Amino acid sequence: MKLLYKNSIPKIAVAVLFVFAAQLFQSCSKNKAEDEVPGETRLDGKISVKVLGIDDDEGVTLINPKANVGNKSVARETGTTPRKIITYPGFDAVVSVERDVLKQPNIAIGNVPKGISTTSDLLAVSAMATDVKYRLLLYKTDGTFVSSTPLVSGTAGAVDVAKGTSYNWYAISYNSTDAVPDVDPAAPTLALPGGKDVLYASGTIAIPANGPDGNSPLGITFKHSLARIAVELNTMGMFADINTAAVSVSGIVLKTATINLKTGALSDLVDYTQVVNYASFSDVLAPYHDAKVAYIYTADAATPAALTVTLTNLALDIDNSTIRSFATLLGATPSVFTFNVTPQLGRSYRALVNLVESPLTVAGVRWARANLYNPGGHNPYRFHHTYASTNRRDSYFSFKGIVSADYGTNGDPCTLVYPAGIWRQASEPDFRLLVGGLLGPPAQPFTTGTVGALRFLEYTATGTAAPYPSNRLHFNYNGEGVGLSLVEGIIQLNFNDTYGNSAQIWTSTAGLDLLGLAGVGAWDYSANTGILGTSAALGVSLLNVSAIGLDVIKTNFKNVRCVRAAI
Repeated sequence: MKLLYKNSIPKIAVAVLFVFAAQLFQSCSKNKAEDEVPGETRLDGKISVKVLGIDDDEGVTLINPKANVGNKSVARETGTTPRKIITYPGFDAVVSVERDVLKQPNIAIGNVPKGISTTSDLLAVSAMATDVKYRLLLYKTDGTFVSSTPLVSGTAGAVDVAKGTSYNWYAISYNSTDAVPDVDPAAPTLALPGGKDVLYASGTIAIPANGPDGNSPLGITFKHSLARIAVELNTMGMFADINTAAVSVSGIVLKTATINLKTGALSDLVDYTQVVNYASFSDVLAPYHDAKVAYIYTADAATPAALTVTLTNLALDIDNSTIRSFATLLGATPSVFTFNVTPQLGRSYRALVNLVESPLTVAGVRWARANLYNPGGHNPYRFHHTYASTNRRDSYFSFKGIVSADYGTNGDPCTLVYPAGIWRQASEPDFRLLVGGLLGPPAQPFTTGTVGALRFLEYTATGTAAPYPSNRLHFNYNGEGVGLSLVEGIIQLNFNDTYGNSAQIWTSTAGLDLLGLAGVGAWDYSANTGILGTSAALGVSLLNVSAIGLDVIKTNFKNVRCVRAAI
């Protein structure tokens, strides 16, 4: 019995092991069969997807705008930038249509995903905002559909792929947080909604057979599919934020289309209506409210348009915390701007309306209503909104100085008032038409007055009064400052007793020869009131002779008044 027991154990064990091995083999075979379906590619890699930005096709090609019949307009060119100056009650407008140089920051090359070429093409790409939704479609190069994946900018996306395989990819976005719907992969077309900025991109990517998992980078640079027109209302030339406005846009038939996601081609154009009013506008550069923009989009690249912008109300927040309203003027005579545009697909245009403070005219010279000051920062060259006297240091310039309270560098600060080139510094001949001369024109009559203990002088002028302080050309007795020692790099000004007792204003004209040195004197305008009455005259201030020929011209600091440039 003992020997029989010992011999039977191996036979039983072998039988059990055989059955177990057979079951294990069948299980492994079954799993392998489930994993490897005939004709199906195993997805053993990943694409890391990142939006590089938007190719905005920047450049400047200007198209002349026109004003409505009856408005006085004069064409002007600065380099290749034609502009029109249109006169309306209360303000003037500098208008143009141009290929839009977008105000988005360029992408930082350091943010390009690893493995993406940093060619010069990327230098012109503008950054896309974060959290913008887009859809990525992936096909094998033989046309087999692989996936359709919703993604967002600012976050790297991941798409499963097979190593050793090449793919065609197609991406589309509405350049917003609106989701792009899925499409039929067999016929990938999408009916586009009206009023959206459609972005499209496509390309091919090859996945290395021996590459690491999840490390095949795909950088997407979108392009605009539609034509975009930006309508910009800008009050930087009035030195104030927009409080409210009543704006309407008309005159253009807008069309949307169906896009083929494999080719990017547009077809089946249909009309759509987009209402553009003040609620459609947003700040061009937050947090500033002096430039507002609204966008319209069209898929029609064949029909010229006469885009009409009508302004029927405008109210501005001015420096003394009050509102300057042009509602009465615009209610009686709306401002109408017409822009001729023939849109091209993929390009952006800007219909720009720059509103500019209206001048006051005396003896043919169009004067700014108040002195120039230079506070720096956003929109750094401005005119005071009211006729209040001030001795703020940023209102005083040296002769030929372009920066307030600093010595001159042979410049003209008035040309830097936005929009650049519309104003220039008043010259000796301009002031001569006010004060007269022995062999020249007669002096213009003036009146004087005081606010508190501070004096002023005014000339009768033509131009709009309300909502401005008046339509009289006003000069405050702001005096002049003498530059003292530097304190932490800042020139200290001493006004002595001139503030409130005399008006001192530089002209742009140098004109005195001294000891053979040309131009060491500079013309200035001076007004004083004494026991014999008030005198207003031109004089010559000597410059610091030791500074002639150097980088700066050292002078006292006086006010500056601008006049309209010859345009």
